[in-house]
Amino acid sequence: MADPVVLQLTRLRVKNFRSIRDLDLELGPLTVLVGPNGSGKSNVVDALRFVRDCFSIGLEQALLDRGGLAAVRFWTAGGRAADVALGVCLADETGENSAEYSFTLAAAKGNGFRIKREELVVKVPGEQVAKVALDASGLATTRGGKKKLQKTELLAQKIVPIRLIGPMSLDMQFDRMMSSGKEEERRWRVHERIAWPMQTVLTRMLFYALNLTDLRAPQKLVQENPFKEDGQNLAAVLQHLLRNKARATELRQTLRRLVVGCVDISVETTGSFLVTYLHYQDASGKNRKSDLGLESDGTIRALGALAALFQNNQNSGSREMKPKPFLALEEPETNIHPGMLGVLAELFAEASTGGKQILLTTHSPDLLDFLPPESFRVVEKVDGETRVGALANSQIEIVRQHLFTPGELLRAEGLHRQPAPAETAPDQPAPAA
Repeated sequence: MADPVVLQLTRLRVKNFRSIRDLDLELGPLTVLVGPNGSGKSNVVDALRFVRDCFSIGLEQALLDRGGLAAVRFWTAGGRAADVALGVCLADETGENSAEYSFTLAAAKGNGFRIKREELVVKVPGEQVAKVALDASGLATTRGGKKKLQKTELLAQKIVPIRLIGPMSLDMQFDRMMSSGKEEERRWRVHERIAWPMQTVLTRMLFYALNLTDLRAPQKLVQENPFKEDGQNLAAVLQHLLRNKARATELRQTLRRLVVGCVDISVETTGSFLVTYLHYQDASGKNRKSDLGLESDGTIRALGALAALFQNNQNSGSREMKPKPFLALEEPETNIHPGMLGVLAELFAEASTGGKQILLTTHSPDLLDFLPPESFRVVEKVDGETRVGALANSQIEIVRQHLFTPGELLRAEGLHRQPAPAETAPDQPAPAA
């Protein structure tokens, strides 16, 4: 049997989540959400984080962490709340293997919620598309909608591929699906080769919002993988990296480019705590070390970005499948000197071509100057709705011709979103009837 495929996120679809009325966002190896404060960049990121949380901690807890369904639903001007729908698409590098998963939530009595519909579509070469959808009645449509079955019948026929978010969800029993023969191999190809990698990617997405106070203080001896989203195991991650000669060399070289005067980094054990030190050389040539409690916010934030990018992502489970890590960093340029942003942008670009998928949010002209404009997704708020689209073709062409840099365009006229085919550009009149 072939190994499970390596999938990466290719699309995020959202309806009626926070400030997002209707979103179809294409995701690449590097995706940069660009927009002013309050435009909804964080809401786009949280929609993806919400999908991750539904898979990892459960739908109910994911909603409770956000104040319940009423707190995340989009409310129209008339005060009417619509159903919340989220979906993700994943595919391998060839596009031949893919998975699409979506679910819709509706309000229930007592400020509760119900899963109105849930759907999984899996595709592999040489196989018919495997599709299972459950609606609120418990009816499921399979194999292109040609037949409707009750859930009990689905379970009896063992054609339900994967357990996802809710009590009425699709049921995952990979090891007990089929007993033997060609049918077992076919089902493995459709489900374990695609559906299991999909679930692995979605549960292991990381969204970084570093707590600088926690990063400054000595940290407890904890697990070094993965680098936690709040940075509480930064010292453990760095210590692990420094034990690997190649990674340690890369980390030290990059740190010297980011932090003026820094010549080395070390992590020392003090009792049951780890303390991170940066080493500097003074005018006399002597080496002095400084713990993170004495470092600037920009230096600590840069160190956190390095830990996120350089961390070990090879702990991939018993099947030896190595999912492409998905890392999201919001406004990574904060507190970092503009002169150092070129180094940081270079790291993001290298990571996105070296086996990681990177999502950034920013409104920094200096950072944009070092990133490919094709990766930009312009975020703006129109009549209270967050809208997202690729950078306008006209502005991409301006950058390609070296007439202006992206940062110069942002300062001069702002970055423009390429309108969807059915949408009239905000700065153009509607076509005559």
